[in-house]
Amino acid sequence: MPPAFVVTQRINLGLHAVLGRLRATANWRRIAFELWPFTDGEPPREVALNGEAFLSVTISPAASVDVSTEDHKRTYFGNLLLQYGEHHHLVLVRKFVDVLGAVRWVIALDAERPFLVDSAVDPTRITVYIG
Repeated sequence: MPPAFVVTQRINLGLHAVLGRLRATANWRRIAFELWPFTDGEPPREVALNGEAFLSVTISPAASVDVSTEDHKRTYFGNLLLQYGEHHHLVLVRKFVDVLGAVRWVIALDAERPFLVDSAVDPTRITVYIG
């Protein structure tokens, strides 16, 4: 097995441990270091991102629009792309197109770093703390 995939499995194990400590009961989020090219849009196209390591945050079921209405009005009005200066571990944070009932964000970092995930209910949100 390639070393990169072993590292990914260790990260996933750590993530599951964090989610267990948070007493997460629903399967509505996945967070993992990504090792393959990112795709975005319709039709999907490969997107190059600056950075050395990437956290992919997928929230499901979720949508950036109101799927219960015919015109699918937007429900998310925040930034879609944040870029950071050179004196920060974050390189960028980018929202990708919603796909199959999931919202996906990618966090690009200057190197692999430890991270912690927290969640809250009112308002519903997750927070990713990067070491």
